[in-house]
Amino acid sequence: MRLERQKDSEKIEQLRPIFPNYVSEYVQVSLDNLTPTTVLSYMIDIQDFLEWMWHSICPEKAGIKEISLEDLERLIEIDISHYRNHLKYREQSHNIGKRFYKTANSDKTISRKISALRSLFEFLSTNTNRNTGERYISKNILENTKVSVTNVSVRVKAEKLKKSIIQLNEMDRFQHFILHGYGEEERTGMQMAYWKTNRYRDAAIISLLLTSGIRVGELSSLRLRDLMLEDRKIVVERKRNKEDVVPFSNKTLGLINEYLAIRETVYHADTNNSSPLFVTKYRGKANAISKNTVQKMITKYATAYGKPGLTAHVLRHSFGTNVFKKTKNIRGVQEILGHSNISTTQIYTHMLNDEERDLIDEVFE
Repeated sequence: MRLERQKDSEKIEQLRPIFPNYVSEYVQVSLDNLTPTTVLSYMIDIQDFLEWMWHSICPEKAGIKEISLEDLERLIEIDISHYRNHLKYREQSHNIGKRFYKTANSDKTISRKISALRSLFEFLSTNTNRNTGERYISKNILENTKVSVTNVSVRVKAEKLKKSIIQLNEMDRFQHFILHGYGEEERTGMQMAYWKTNRYRDAAIISLLLTSGIRVGELSSLRLRDLMLEDRKIVVERKRNKEDVVPFSNKTLGLINEYLAIRETVYHADTNNSSPLFVTKYRGKANAISKNTVQKMITKYATAYGKPGLTAHVLRHSFGTNVFKKTKNIRGVQEILGHSNISTTQIYTHMLNDEERDLIDEVFE
């Protein structure tokens, strides 16, 4: 199992004890068909709902583990409407007593959370409870609940992305900023210490994302054995357990070699082939870098550089845009990015609308 999925599997097992048994059984069945990453995401969304139930409907319970199937049976459609409203308008993160309440959500996030609930309620209303010999619950109140997602045209998405991506002509500047420029500005002692320790690793990670187009989860799952230095390629596991071989640039090769030169001494990382490629040091020990750590690292540099909208996924879009701009080969971009559907890749054909504007100017002076 890849590193990221292994970590998500471990998190699932850590979370299971806080849930009622019926959620744990739902998780077990879901793992037969879904990746640990997807199941973990569902669990977090279900936890959010059960916390809302605990606070709003079952305050007498000791915690979410005590929320019973009978409590779920008593829910009616208006309760789901109240929950949607809670997700959209709740206050910023805060604590009341020992209970933690999370921030408001976008419409897209709300739809995802409702989808997770629909999956749980479908399982409970169609599967047999060993203890009773009957369905876990008699009705599925989410069966007819619509998951509304605002449709945004590919052109609009592309226009928004244009402001955030790293263009080909600024890649060198951004890399130089990570390695040198960040440390030339006023920072706290802690910020400087972290930067000095991690700048070669950070530059290698961002360069690999920019010149290979891999997902952040694919990056954090890489082991030393997945790195093919002589061929400038990495072996990644795509969605649905599909392995793929992905090339990267010469410049990235140089940055990876610089990182590998200090990986053992700085991070106390071993050189076993099964060891994680990119690591972080915690209490003197090397651990596989997490998706969250990579994203926070990108945000740190991007904000300081003046591109606060830059994320790991935007780096992937930067790659797709830059490759298509040079090659105009949309099928090739689809293949490299591992998109199963060409429609997903079509966004890059809309990233060059400045050229479209020039074409119009040519015709209608």
